Amino acid sequence: MPRLTGPSSGGTAVSLPDFIENNLERLLAEWQSFAETVPVTAGMSVEDLRDGAEAILRTVAEDLRSPQTKEHRRERSRGNRPGTSPNVTESAQAHAAERLAIGFTLDQLVSEYRALRASVISAWSSSGGGSDREALDDLMLFNEAMDQSLTEAIRWFNSRLERSRNMFVGILGHDLRNPLGAISTYAEIPLVSDDPKSVRDAATGIRRLTNQMRELIDVLLDFSRTRLGKRLPLQRRKTNLALVCKQVAQDFVLSYPKNRIEVNCSGQLNGVWDKARIAQALSNLVKNALDYGKRTGTVTLTCKSKSDEVLLSVHNKGRPIPSAKQRGIFEPLTRGESDDEPRYASKGVGLGLYIVNQIAIAHGGSVELVSNAKDGTTFTVHLPQS
Repeated sequence: MPRLTGPSSGGTAVSLPDFIENNLERLLAEWQSFAETVPVTAGMSVEDLRDGAEAILRTVAEDLRSPQTKEHRRERSRGNRPGTSPNVTESAQAHAAERLAIGFTLDQLVSEYRALRASVISAWSSSGGGSDREALDDLMLFNEAMDQSLTEAIRWFNSRLERSRNMFVGILGHDLRNPLGAISTYAEIPLVSDDPKSVRDAATGIRRLTNQMRELIDVLLDFSRTRLGKRLPLQRRKTNLALVCKQVAQDFVLSYPKNRIEVNCSGQLNGVWDKARIAQALSNLVKNALDYGKRTGTVTLTCKSKSDEVLLSVHNKGRPIPSAKQRGIFEPLTRGESDDEPRYASKGVGLGLYIVNQIAIAHGGSVELVSNAKDGTTFTVHLPQS
C-alpha cells in the first residue's frame, strides 16, 4: 500500500486538499477494500470497484480550495444544493447512478461514503494533520463538502428508486392485466359453446397466457431478489453451451419468421454452469436483438472459448444504441427504441438486460457492449471456464 504523504513525513504542513491528492492511491485502495465487502460487487474489476471515488475526492479537494462564503456554507449545511459547487453535485450523481446500476441498496451507498470519509480523516490525523486552526477549518469544510456529495447522491438515488417503483407498479398493472383479461374471455367459451375445437383453442390460449404470466412473475421475483443485494441462485451442472445456443436460436424461429438467426460455436464449450440461467440470458439477448435490430436482418449468436473463459456474443445490425444510453443500459426498467417497428419497444418489462448482467455476475463473469453505426450492436457475456 502506498506510504502516506503528510505533514509528519516532510516536516512541512500541507493543506487537506493537497493531502487528498498526494495520497489518492492509498485512499482509493481503502475504498476498494470496503467495496469488495458488498455482495453485488463480486467479480467486478478494480476500475469498477473504485468507480466514482476518484471523482468524488478530486471534486471535494477542488471545492476545499474555492472561496467559502457564509451563505454557501449555511445552505450546504441545510442540505441545499449550492450553485458554487456543481462539480461535487455532478460527481455524486454519477457515482449514485453507477452503484444503482449494479444493484447497490441505499444503505450500501451511504456506507461507502461513511467509509470514504473515515479513511480520509483517519489518514489525515495519523499523518499529523488536523492540529492547528487552519487544518481544523479544512476538516470542517471537508465534512461539509462530503455532506453535500452524500446528500446529492441520496437525492438522485431516491428519485430513481421512486421512478423504478412507479414503473414496477405500472408493469404489474399493465402487463399482468392484459393476459388476465384474455384468460377471462377464453374461460367464457366452454360455458357458451359445445364446439370441441373452440373449447380446445380456449384451453390452449389459457395455457399459453398463464405461462406468459408465470415468466413475467419469475422475472419480477429475480429483479426483487437482486435489488436486495443478493445474487441470483444457480444450479450448476455439466453443460454444453453449443447445445444451449442452438436450442435458444430454435425457440425464436417460429416467432420471428422474417429474421435469420445464425449460430457459430467453436472451442471447448463444456463446463459447469447453470444451464437454465444461461439459456435465459441468451434468450433475453436474442430477443433484444430481434426487437431492436432490423426487422428482416440476421442475428448472429456466437459461442467460443478463449483462454480461461467462454464468450457468448449476440450481434445485430440496425440503429446503434446512443452513447449517452450505453452507460446505463443494464439499469433495470429501461427500454430502447427499435429500428423499424416502434411497437416492438413496448414488449417486455425493461428488465431483460438487467437480468442478463445479474446472471453473468452470479457466474463470476461480466457483460460487454459495443454499439456503433458501422459494426452494429454486440452484447458479449464473459463466463469463467472453471
